[in-house]
Amino acid sequence: MSGKKESYTQYLFYDFMKWFCFWPVALYLRPKHIYRSEKAKSAIKGPGILAYNHNSFMDVLYVQLGIWKRRHRIVSEREQLGHGKNRIFLKMLLSIPIDRDSVSPATVRAIVNPLKNGHLVDIFPEGVLNRQPYMLLPFKKGVSLFSYLGSAPLIPVYIDRGAHFWNRLTFVVGEPVFPADWEAYYESGRASDYKEALPLVTECLEERMKELASYAESRRKK
Repeated sequence: MSGKKESYTQYLFYDFMKWFCFWPVALYLRPKHIYRSEKAKSAIKGPGILAYNHNSFMDVLYVQLGIWKRRHRIVSEREQLGHGKNRIFLKMLLSIPIDRDSVSPATVRAIVNPLKNGHLVDIFPEGVLNRQPYMLLPFKKGVSLFSYLGSAPLIPVYIDRGAHFWNRLTFVVGEPVFPADWEAYYESGRASDYKEALPLVTECLEERMKELASYAESRRKK
């Protein structure tokens, strides 16, 4: 599956909103990044899938404040995009609608092509809204499939808004799972092909996200 040549006019509204309209929100939330390793810091410079926890409907906005200098394509459930003007607005912000129960080939292309063109794609691998902070629901293995097809690393990012309105918005960025890491599953005999490796890679990503959640929780309690 090859990358599709981009038309940069599609980013006009996105760039305008990000650079001219999001500043008040950024000043209020004061986003802060904590990188758990040098690999985590360097991985966000190239194409990648940013895998986030999902505790609030505001996460679609929060992720735009995450890696500020990069363009993002956010994968959102169709029902979360809403209807009418809301849907049009979010699609202009480059949201990619996805059906949780049935992912179409067109949706797969919409996710994979930006990766092949060097961009970041934001995904909530829990699949649904989870109101329990620092607790994670089981991850969907589709996130690993997109990583495989797009030849892009999976980068776990924990969003910690805090319990009070004055808390800073904190992003804890963890150790990425690179496509080359999959070779370890083949060499150890735990998987014979990428299909068998998908749940193993997803489990690895989930464990790394749990470590980030524990770190974020302990940090808030200090």
